[in-house]
Amino acid sequence: MDYKTTDIRYITETLLSASGLTKAHARQAGDVFIRSQRRGMEHHDLSYLPGRLDWLFQGKVAGNAQPELLGSQGSLSWYDGHNALGELCCSSIASRAITDAQKYGIALSTVKNSNHFLAGAPYAEMGSENQCLLLVFSSTDATMAGPPGRGDTQPVIGNNPFAAGFPTTAQPFILDMCMAYASLGTLHKKVKYGEQVPSSYGYNAQGEPTSSPQEILEGGALSPMAGHKGFGLALLVEMVTGGLSGGHMGLDIPQGGGISGHSQTVIAVSLGANSSMKQAPQRFSSMMESLADASPGVRYPGSRQTPDSQTLDVPGEVLQQLLVWWDRLSIKEPWPL
Repeated sequence: MDYKTTDIRYITETLLSASGLTKAHARQAGDVFIRSQRRGMEHHDLSYLPGRLDWLFQGKVAGNAQPELLGSQGSLSWYDGHNALGELCCSSIASRAITDAQKYGIALSTVKNSNHFLAGAPYAEMGSENQCLLLVFSSTDATMAGPPGRGDTQPVIGNNPFAAGFPTTAQPFILDMCMAYASLGTLHKKVKYGEQVPSSYGYNAQGEPTSSPQEILEGGALSPMAGHKGFGLALLVEMVTGGLSGGHMGLDIPQGGGISGHSQTVIAVSLGANSSMKQAPQRFSSMMESLADASPGVRYPGSRQTPDSQTLDVPGEVLQQLLVWWDRLSIKEPWPL
């Protein structure tokens, strides 16, 4: 059901503020949830907010923490997240990378001791809005096995998501993917709707390929997309995130479904440096038009993104869970819906 975006944003920010975040940080992290909800994916969006509130309520994530700048050198900067919300940590380094890229042309910012960052698309979108090519990487705790056929079907590395944003003359190019065939959120969605998956997607607890997403989630392991290629890309993300930030890597990342020990890195490139870069959005759009003419129906990632509007589609079950937290946190302001 559609609700006013202003109301959903108010609910999100108020709940985060009541959980220990400053108003500025609640606004910053809340924006990530709103951006992700616009994708209409039914996972990695506002449906994850109740879980985040529970982390904050139990003290598993530090609501009053602030990402600390540890140092910088030119357009490079590195932070310690101090166990703050991943949405706050990653949006902080994204903003820093964008600002530095506009000054230096290209910038990299990285953070350790972060948490699950929700999804890569919101940060990629931030870059495209600021006329930047933006790449965002995140490590995760181990959920993915090694390449098939090597005899090991136990989780040894995270599915390590990656996203890219690039402005075009229409909807921005937004690529958001993990290094497995499917994210855990996608598998949960499949379970919800009683759907199966290809057996190449993962293994059950006995190490056997399975078409049951439930079996993969219950003690199994994801399989890297394209076998050794997906595994290699996951290792690359480890180097770019935990390696550059000085954070945890691989099996040293604490298990816990996104709590503690994640690292994120953002690379931003300003498109205002020269005429070729300034023309890149138009040239990319023209290229996609040519591809569509050659192969009707082809589209680029992000082309179906719901634009920023005055309404937002939020499932009733999600709002009901947020209302429970509204009461649990003893928020005095009236529920706006």
